[in-house]
Amino acid sequence: MRVRPRPEGFDPVPNLAPLADVILVILIFLMLGSGLMAWDDERATLRADLGADRDVAPTRFAPPVRIELRPAGAPRPDECEIVVMGRSPRESTYAGLEQLMREARAAGADPDAGVVIESAPSLAYRHIIGAMDACVRAGFGRVRIACAARAMTEGE
Repeated sequence: MRVRPRPEGFDPVPNLAPLADVILVILIFLMLGSGLMAWDDERATLRADLGADRDVAPTRFAPPVRIELRPAGAPRPDECEIVVMGRSPRESTYAGLEQLMREARAAGADPDAGVVIESAPSLAYRHIIGAMDACVRAGFGRVRIACAARAMTEGE
């Protein structure tokens, strides 16, 4: 097999200058885009300079409703404790959670902002599904789940 010699001036390394240009353009867009959001008190305000309309109120985005599901403890190891935005429902059942979510919606909670259900890793899935069902029945359609990872033991 005959191998042809490479021509003079041939460099087998690709030119990385266009890649650097593209990365810098993306970085500029990200910097400009992130400058439009201002965060205050767990809420985001979108600022927009609309020229002559100086009396327009800024658009406000509501944070999602946070629900914590915790193991109930020694007397009831198979049950869970429900906490919604730092408040516990009157009765710690899914019907009580549904009632509390309906009250939150009537008080002005935005159902489009969604719900985040935080669960302990040791909790049974039936508790998470029960909380999701209660939220959907109360009119909150965007339900997300956040679960902490279980700590690894030495044998694993």
